[in-house]
Amino acid sequence: MLFCDDESIADLNRTWRGKRGPTDVLAFEYEPVPGSGTKWRLLGDIAISLETAERRCEGNRKAIQHEVRLLFCHGVLHLLGYRHDTVKDCRTMAEIQARYLGVGPEDAWIVKH
Repeated sequence: MLFCDDESIADLNRTWRGKRGPTDVLAFEYEPVPGSGTKWRLLGDIAISLETAERRCEGNRKAIQHEVRLLFCHGVLHLLGYRHDTVKDCRTMAEIQARYLGVGPEDAWIVKH
């Protein structure tokens, strides 16, 4: 888990996704170790830009806490294989996030300002 600023996440976004500029959350899946035989599965890493979260929430500490929880949940779902390439996929992720976070659907999707 990495909490970082916009400059750091923009570097990651450019390096690993070929996209310019900062984003709110990135998830990096681990490749399974062949023949490891372990019963545990490492999912990967999540990077969250606290600077983006703070800006999005206009400095409201309670809103920032909610946003970071939401971004973490969103990143974990990506590591589990969920995507949001279609409206249906977005709806599915929002429903799962709402259930896991114990919030209503309107508070479970990342709204980019």
